[in-house]
Amino acid sequence: MRGYKIATPIPNICSAYTKEYRIATIFLDGRLSKWSNAKIFPNTINSPSNLEATVSEDPLQVKLTWKDMSNNEIGFRIYRWEGLGIGPWIESLGKEWPLLATVDANEETFIDTDVKRGYTFKYIIKAFNDIDISPPPKGVMVYIPILGEVPSHPTNNPPNILFANKKSPCELCIYDSQDRVTGIVNGEVREEIPGSIYDTQNKIAVIFSSSDSYLYKVVGTETGAYGLDITSVEDGEVTTFTATNIPTSANTIHQYAIDWDALPQGTTGVTFQVDSNGDGLFEQGTTTGNTFTEEEFGSLPFPEVGTLSIISMPSGAEIYIDDVKMAQVTPATLTYISAGTHTVALNLYGYQGWADVVTIISSETTKLEVTLTPSAALNLINIIAYPNPCKGYDKVTFKNLTDQCKISIYNIAGELIFEQEFTNTQGKAEWNLKNISGNDVASGVYIYVVTNNQKQKAIGKIGIIR
Repeated sequence: MRGYKIATPIPNICSAYTKEYRIATIFLDGRLSKWSNAKIFPNTINSPSNLEATVSEDPLQVKLTWKDMSNNEIGFRIYRWEGLGIGPWIESLGKEWPLLATVDANEETFIDTDVKRGYTFKYIIKAFNDIDISPPPKGVMVYIPILGEVPSHPTNNPPNILFANKKSPCELCIYDSQDRVTGIVNGEVREEIPGSIYDTQNKIAVIFSSSDSYLYKVVGTETGAYGLDITSVEDGEVTTFTATNIPTSANTIHQYAIDWDALPQGTTGVTFQVDSNGDGLFEQGTTTGNTFTEEEFGSLPFPEVGTLSIISMPSGAEIYIDDVKMAQVTPATLTYISAGTHTVALNLYGYQGWADVVTIISSETTKLEVTLTPSAALNLINIIAYPNPCKGYDKVTFKNLTDQCKISIYNIAGELIFEQEFTNTQGKAEWNLKNISGNDVASGVYIYVVTNNQKQKAIGKIGIIR
């Protein structure tokens, strides 16, 4: 026999409540005998207790206080985990905590000045000496609200929070019931939802003290696949939805609507929809539970879609399909329109609105040609007469009329030479350059007076050149 070898754990922050020792014999030829049975000894240093954290302003800081429960420590080690919004009480589980500071024995306070708004900080404190470190104590957590936010929860409990984290290639945005958005929209950071922030570095959208219903939209920026984690923390209860390796492409919109009450019950609380070309119309959809995978996405039925080609006279009319405004104006060719009946509407300033029910047939192109009708004005403020002066034409057109009006024409001497009442004008009326007797009027300057049954009046001049 040459000696003994003793195995003992090395003290560190993951030290257990007890320590275990084993012994083995080392023979002269270097061989090692079997290890002996373990001998267990309790830790020799107690954990601090009653850890509390208080946030104060001006300067912004967190004050930690605790009770020293040991008499043989040489100091305390303070560990802190920080995260944006929801991060700390999820990301810190099972991971090594960063060491924040070390303080002397018998200390029972510490002030952390390296803190920031919109983050949650979680702390644990351990006593240590030359040979040991105390067991893991109960930690404490504080949330520091962003300016203007009044959190509805104690500072040492997690707030009600919605947290969404996406993986490229896409833009993530969250819409509330008032169509306010937080996230990335066309490459621009938006933080319109009250009590929300978007962390561009970690690609995380967070809504603090959430109480509304939300839509989560993932907009593709290139061909690829993305992952998405959406987590709700309410009254300390954590519920998570995860989408994994979901295919996407440029301008494709994937929309998720989540029933957070149904999801923990194991039901299909998530509604997923696909807008293949970003026109606001969804062609595919399904419901799912806490997870959504590439396989589930691939099993969606191939959409029955067609194409709508639409022309209007005049052009430039806004297009609406089922009350959803399209990005294009007429003339336009719209693809990926779900097969079936849709209400198509056109809107152009100065013209009456047009709408009709249109049937889209799968894999076919439906063509529409629409002549828009000028609309009557609400008053006579914007009346114009053209051409003016009138040379080489056989009529003068009055535009922007009310639906009912009377046009009177006077010569420069104030004599009435033409008068006619118009109804259902659709905004326009014409004078054929003839007088009451039906003869062509001579060259000169003429005064027109337009009145209506609302006792409105408009007066102007017309030059006639023969």
